[in-house]
Amino acid sequence: QRRRATDHVARREGTANLVFWWLFFTFLIFVSVSNVIFEAFSYDVLDDGACYLSYDYSTRCDSKMYRRVLAPYAACFVLVYPVGIPLTYFVMLYSKLKHIDPVNEAGERPRMDQDPDGCKRVIAQREENPKISHLTFLFDAYEPEFWYWEILECARRLLLTSMNIFLLPGSKLQIAISMLVGMACIKAWSYFNPYVLDSDDVLAETAQWVVLVTLFAAFVIRTGTLNPTSALGYVLMEIQLVLMLVAVALLLSDTSQERDFLNKYVHSLGQSFRRQKSISNAIHDEQQVNLRFNHRPLCWIT
Repeated sequence: QRRRATDHVARREGTANLVFWWLFFTFLIFVSVSNVIFEAFSYDVLDDGACYLSYDYSTRCDSKMYRRVLAPYAACFVLVYPVGIPLTYFVMLYSKLKHIDPVNEAGERPRMDQDPDGCKRVIAQREENPKISHLTFLFDAYEPEFWYWEILECARRLLLTSMNIFLLPGSKLQIAISMLVGMACIKAWSYFNPYVLDSDDVLAETAQWVVLVTLFAAFVIRTGTLNPTSALGYVLMEIQLVLMLVAVALLLSDTSQERDFLNKYVHSLGQSFRRQKSISNAIHDEQQVNLRFNHRPLCWIT
């Protein structure tokens, strides 16, 4: 029974590690793969009425191959990546909500702005909970109240990248709508302050300002209002550079904390692998002993 219990713990830890790295992988490919999928629905109509994909002029969007094969194929993968990945995040987080946003001894859910000490105790409690260790990538940086924030982050990344494909790429409208999205994100991030660490809140808001200033510079240059080589153009580029340097400085200040988290996770991963190896060796040794006992001569037994 002890061996079965230990084996169960080892399998659970191994599964948690696999899920953790799978979530990390989906996070990395989310935007790039979504871009490729949405490109299948962006097309240009030429003066002669011919319709071609914007990113592949060798494919006509009015052909049977596109309408019967490529478009349905891409539509299926819209459900898998741009919709499926955030939806999977939500289902996995919501199913463990009572552990991610647990209640305290009084049966309440403490919040950082009302009971910071109680909220910190709850955060420490969920960090030690093995039932949600495989989901730490999705919620660990956020306060318990904002367990869903990574899903909003996925939506923000889509709105600023993939969804722009449908808004006349390179046009003034595309840049203007991206600026509106950027301003809305700045307001949301600064108002809610969803991160556990205040430095992460400042870093996230600074990153949003970098995006907004970049879009503003692109807008004024696109409209011809500003010459990039003029004095005002250089001032705008310097402002953007300063914001980027501030973001890098804040990122470096958080490096030690992120390094501690990675070291802690790598250490636990190594312990899990060593535990699984010791269990496998013990099972192998026991099987060898049983095998030798079963093949002993009858005279030994008598």
